[in-house]
Amino acid sequence: MLSWLRIEAVPFGGDLHFHYVVAGKLVRFAVTHGCLIDVFGSDGGKQGDMEVFQLNVHEILHVAVRKAQCEARGLVVLTKAGFTCHPSPRST
Repeated sequence: MLSWLRIEAVPFGGDLHFHYVVAGKLVRFAVTHGCLIDVFGSDGGKQGDMEVFQLNVHEILHVAVRKAQCEARGLVVLTKAGFTCHPSPRST
């Protein structure tokens, strides 16, 4: 596990956007605000979104890369549906 990994994410339209290289190509991703709240337990604020993004960056990247490999091009949007195996912190 790469605990030192830090991805620069930028808030845009309520979601967090970031770039990551997949199969030698730079891909743009967006993690929806709802996903950050429902899946990762963000308090809904910008700072809370950024914190849960960085705390869960490995899991987010795992899903992001898998989804990018299935989509042709453009913005890859990560929603809570992509994290169905992840238990919601609000339900535990």
